[in-house]
Amino acid sequence: MRLLRRFLGLPGVERRLLLKIAILLVVTRLAMYLMRYPRLARRFDRWSRPARNPDGLSAERIAWAVNAVGLRLGPLTTCLGMALVARLLLARRSIASALHFGVARDAKDSFTAHAWLVCDGRVIVGRSESRNFTPLSPPKRP
Repeated sequence: MRLLRRFLGLPGVERRLLLKIAILLVVTRLAMYLMRYPRLARRFDRWSRPARNPDGLSAERIAWAVNAVGLRLGPLTTCLGMALVARLLLARRSIASALHFGVARDAKDSFTAHAWLVCDGRVIVGRSESRNFTPLSPPKRP
């Protein structure tokens, strides 16, 4: 109930952003099951052309929204999905960002991967885990 009250207390532009992100994250997760990454990345590139009437939301506010929704959707989303959605929303507002990939060994000594998004030299999505991963170079832009 408290979460609903907080949501309803947000400005309309932020409520719409949160709903859009929830839909995009679920659709992205489904698309990741249905197609390989290169094809998915090309689709995101097509969709990321700047909007005609951007809403003026900052990169920090978009990152907050993607992280907040991703946290609440839990297993319905992944680090890659969150990074792709954030990159798409930033690109629609003509804000440059770079998608990074990294690898590490987990407790069972097998490889694990992570994706994070960097904007203005700072990790804005996937921040906490990115420190534990060795970046693959160069940073990938879908």
